Amino acid sequence: MPEGAIENIDFTNTEQYTLSIRLSTDGFSFSVYNPLQEGESFLSEWSIETSLSLTANLKRVFQESELLKHAYKRVNLIITSKRFTTVPLELFEDEQAEAFFYHNHTPKENEVVLYNVLKKNNIVIIFGMDKSAHLFLTEQFPEVNSIRRPLR
Repeated sequence: MPEGAIENIDFTNTEQYTLSIRLSTDGFSFSVYNPLQEGESFLSEWSIETSLSLTANLKRVFQESELLKHAYKRVNLIITSKRFTTVPLELFEDEQAEAFFYHNHTPKENEVVLYNVLKKNNIVIIFGMDKSAHLFLTEQFPEVNSIRRPLR
């Protein structure tokens, strides 16, 4: 990561900032944004090493990136994959999330099933994520918000 590119980020005030982490099959990106101060933002992209697991790649990036060593006001985790299903909100119940998901997708080892309720749209997006990677990220940022987006 080009360290000079993060000079507009004030690391003494990261508790005001939002960190967004995007996980994709082709790499990761991290963006930091200060909603209180226009112009204080940064985007960093990292390629993955295909010989390493998702979690090992995340650990490598977290060790190497100064950006990820701070506390943030809000952390969003954006997962880009094809493993998702949607369910109308009125038919959804928490305890049925895995049943809905695995009705549409083949179970994978080491996978956790998560979901987002989109009340304004009356829909629930149910998605799978690598369990080890999810555990690692929630250890780093306990209040992380998981969001699933379609793979393009």
